Amino acid sequence: MNEPCLVCGSRFQVENAHWPKAIGMGRKRKKVHLPTLPLCVRCHEFGQHVGNEEIIMALIEKAPTYWQEHGMWEEARPVFETWLSRREYVEMTWAR
Repeated sequence: MNEPCLVCGSRFQVENAHWPKAIGMGRKRKKVHLPTLPLCVRCHEFGQHVGNEEIIMALIEKAPTYWQEHGMWEEARPVFETWLSRREYVEMTWAR
């Protein structure tokens, strides 16, 4: 992949990572169409997958612009907005 990591800008071991939803184990990956972003292994495996809040906030901020610039927003928008509304709901209920 020749794009830099969306979060840190690294060009080392960058891959297309599914976000905000992951595919999960045991699925036929070719049949799953979820939004992807370029993430380096560090930001993907040791940030996004473990729920690092700094990484997640950077993704929330940068992902929509990336998808819009790459013509993927129409497909990614419903998944992103559903995920974001669930996140906001959980944050509100845990804050009580």
